[in-house]
Amino acid sequence: MTSKRFTPAYPAELGGRDVRLFQENRADYASDTATYKKIGLKLGRLLDCLRALCQ
Repeated sequence: MTSKRFTPAYPAELGGRDVRLFQENRADYASDTATYKKIGLKLGRLLDCLRALCQ
Protein backbone atom coordinates (compact mmCIF):
# COMPACT_ATOMS: atom_id res chain seq x y z
CA MET A 1 0.00 0.00 0.00
CA THR A 2 1.34 3.43 -0.89
CA SER A 3 1.13 6.28 1.54
CA LYS A 4 -0.34 9.60 0.52
CA ARG A 5 1.25 12.91 1.40
CA PHE A 6 -0.69 15.08 3.83
CA THR A 7 -2.80 17.74 2.14
CA PRO A 8 -3.52 20.74 4.37
CA ALA A 9 -7.13 21.83 4.77
CA TYR A 10 -6.34 25.53 4.56
CA PRO A 11 -5.37 27.81 1.65
CA ALA A 12 -1.89 27.56 0.12
CA GLU A 13 -1.07 31.20 0.91
CA LEU A 14 -1.37 30.44 4.62
CA GLY A 15 0.99 27.50 4.19
CA GLY A 16 3.50 29.78 2.49
CA ARG A 17 3.30 32.20 5.38
CA ASP A 18 3.81 29.36 7.86
CA VAL A 19 6.92 28.16 6.03
CA ARG A 20 8.30 31.70 5.87
CA LEU A 21 7.76 32.22 9.60
CA PHE A 22 9.50 28.92 10.32
CA GLN A 23 12.51 29.87 8.21
CA GLU A 24 12.73 33.36 9.71
CA ASN A 25 12.53 32.11 13.30
CA ARG A 26 14.50 28.85 13.11
CA ALA A 27 17.74 30.42 14.38
CA ASP A 28 16.00 31.57 17.58
CA TYR A 29 15.30 28.02 18.83
CA ALA A 30 17.39 24.98 19.72
CA SER A 31 15.60 22.58 17.34
CA ASP A 32 13.12 22.38 14.49
CA THR A 33 10.55 20.86 16.85
CA ALA A 34 10.82 23.78 19.27
CA THR A 35 10.35 26.18 16.36
CA TYR A 36 7.29 24.26 15.08
CA LYS A 37 5.74 24.31 18.57
CA LYS A 38 6.22 28.06 19.07
CA ILE A 39 4.97 29.03 15.62
CA GLY A 40 2.11 26.54 15.88
CA LEU A 41 0.94 28.15 19.12
CA LYS A 42 1.07 31.62 17.56
CA LEU A 43 -0.83 30.56 14.43
CA GLY A 44 -3.20 28.03 15.99
CA ARG A 45 -1.81 25.14 13.94
CA LEU A 46 -0.87 21.62 14.95
CA LEU A 47 2.79 20.69 15.17
CA ASP A 48 2.44 17.94 12.55
CA CYS A 49 0.71 20.28 10.09
CA LEU A 50 3.61 22.73 10.24
CA ARG A 51 6.15 19.94 10.00
CA ALA A 52 4.46 18.57 6.86
CA LEU A 53 4.43 22.01 5.24
CA CYS A 54 8.05 22.83 6.04
CA GLN A 55 9.59 19.60 4.81
